[in-house]
Amino acid sequence: MKYNALRSCACRRATAAGLRFFGNLVYPNALARPRGTRMSRAEKYQRFAEECTELAKTAKDKEARAVLLHMAQVWLRLAANQTTETEREEAS
Repeated sequence: MKYNALRSCACRRATAAGLRFFGNLVYPNALARPRGTRMSRAEKYQRFAEECTELAKTAKDKEARAVLLHMAQVWLRLAANQTTETEREEAS
């Protein structure tokens, strides 16, 4: 695997903000769900957005706060897209 300085920098920032990478996705470390419960993708994405927003409230650095709020917006957009996709699948 080739070293990617930009990705490495992003990983360090995300880790410092209490986030982890999973493949190309970033998600909050603090996100947990009770065992045995299943959530829809849209619900998961909404929880990710909520967690990013909460982390942004406690971020001391303006840049970290901006990144977290942007991530929250992206998660919410993904949740909305997933909801629309699920509704289309159920209708057909």
